[in-house]
Amino acid sequence: MKCKDAYKLMNAWCDGELPKDKAAAFKAHVAECSSCSAELDGVLESNQILDGLPRVFPPGDLQARTMARFEEQMDHQSLWTRLFPMGWGRCSMLVAGGVAGLCLGSMLGGVLAAATAFAQWDSAAAFYFSGGILLSWV
Repeated sequence: MKCKDAYKLMNAWCDGELPKDKAAAFKAHVAECSSCSAELDGVLESNQILDGLPRVFPPGDLQARTMARFEEQMDHQSLWTRLFPMGWGRCSMLVAGGVAGLCLGSMLGGVLAAATAFAQWDSAAAFYFSGGILLSWV
């Protein structure tokens, strides 16, 4: 086992969650590797400190109070706020960006159309002015 694999398994080993084969490989590696042994000692010490802290439990009515407050806030929100929770400023920026994109796209489309028409006219004019006969636009 490599050190990076042992680091990943340390918490599971401390919690007794490793299968027997992995636990045996982990123990063998920690017995040989001073770095992993020191790391495991630190994890075990941290677990002991955490186990010594008093347990804190939420009040029994926390869920009911939270849901009541959530429903109260939802009742006071406007339809606009429910549909567009990002607010006026961000929504207006989104709309302005979309309008700018449409304008830019239509301008570029017009420029490309004009450039294509000019290129067709330019090749036809070059053919005409070179002494050839202009039969059709290509």
